[in-house]
Amino acid sequence: MENNITVQTFSPELFLHWIEYVDAMPKTIETYTKSIRRFARYVKENGITQPTRADIIAYRDELKATLKPATVKAYIVAVRLFFQWTYQEGLYPNIAEHIKGVKIDIIFSLILELV
Repeated sequence: MENNITVQTFSPELFLHWIEYVDAMPKTIETYTKSIRRFARYVKENGITQPTRADIIAYRDELKATLKPATVKAYIVAVRLFFQWTYQEGLYPNIAEHIKGVKIDIIFSLILELV
């Protein structure tokens, strides 16, 4: 199935509309907001007006250099959900589809579940 999408200029307003759309617990929305704000800052600082898949991969790689794997994974999940929404709404292509976060050590994951 192909969805005809007119690529619009990527703008912070898209983020605001997405946050309004998200149906989740307040803490989840807070996490998504933080994640998307960081991505928006990355986009702005790098002069990106129409992000591509390569831009998201570069963003993920930059996050990996300074953040813990669980944090990187959470940030990438939010970016994937955001672009899934833009695609569904016909606003922007889903350039984050199939982009993986980072692998989290299984022992680390078990510890996080216990905390």
